[in-house]
Amino acid sequence: MDLSRPEKQSVNDFVNRSDNSLTFIGVDDAIRVLSGYGPGALMATVLIPVHMDHWHYLCFEMDGKYYFDVVLPFGGRFSPALFDEMTKLL
Repeated sequence: MDLSRPEKQSVNDFVNRSDNSLTFIGVDDAIRVLSGYGPGALMATVLIPVHMDHWHYLCFEMDGKYYFDVVLPFGGRFSPALFDEMTKLL
């Protein structure tokens, strides 16, 4: 699902850019941090659940069936900032 389409009507169009901006660390810094966790860290993934009250924002229909993202989707303008906030809690 492309959260940037259709233009002017996409999920991303309704998300304020300034509310969701962040700065990423450099690649060298990320490698240094991850290397301390061992080889398994390179395969790690974290799925952040989306509250069911918000599933309708992340819904699409295909071939008469409806599908929902129930975890934070890649491609959402809001996803990196929310993911960053969640990882700070760990």
